[in-house]
Amino acid sequence: MHRDSSSAPTSQEPTAENVLFDVRDKLSRIKDLNELIFMAGEGMLGISRDAANAICAGSDVIKDALEEVCEMIDGRAA
Repeated sequence: MHRDSSSAPTSQEPTAENVLFDVRDKLSRIKDLNELIFMAGEGMLGISRDAANAICAGSDVIKDALEEVCEMIDGRAA
């Protein structure tokens, strides 16, 4: 937040702890959306096995990356 010298601050600067909490919350939302993508991929098995496998494999890679990021955040927050 940028402050003009003529205006009073309207809110506190975010702390590192608050920022990490917000980031963790957003990552949790992304993980939930990724689970929906995985389920959509499974639902496509009867339509296109190749497409379904690609979607599920991509979703697994995203899941692993998100878990690594969450572990990094949890380590910093400790």
